[in-house]
Amino acid sequence: FKLRHDARLCEHLGQLGRLPEAKAAEAAAALRCVASRVEAGRSLSQNAGKRTVTWPKVCELDAVDAKALQTGLWGQLKAIAAPYPQERFNTWSPSSKREPVRQGVDWGKAEAAYAAEGIVVIDGLFSPEALAELWDFAREATCFSTV
Repeated sequence: FKLRHDARLCEHLGQLGRLPEAKAAEAAAALRCVASRVEAGRSLSQNAGKRTVTWPKVCELDAVDAKALQTGLWGQLKAIAAPYPQERFNTWSPSSKREPVRQGVDWGKAEAAYAAEGIVVIDGLFSPEALAELWDFAREATCFSTV
């Protein structure tokens, strides 16, 4: 899953201009090739009614796949992709006067629910603009090393 995620991330970063498009396409293709080979070679087992899937570790891959991971920028995106644009971080700084939390949240009710249950769900907490930016950050940031 991580290989396919990173392939999509490389393509997306190329479209955004945060990676050269040709390098992004090459990296995505290499990651998808490794993913296909790894998926084909995984082992399935059944033990006491539980089905398990065993995936190889990176250190267990052959030289061809190890080279393809390098081509695919495996573990390198944080260092080489242009960072998440600072101006987009600054959009939500206190000095911007933009409020990411939607107006109209009944905080008294939320606090009472939390005190009574130990958990609370606040639907529609973020403004649509803040939610869109959070979604973009999750899709574009290279800081997530596991999915």
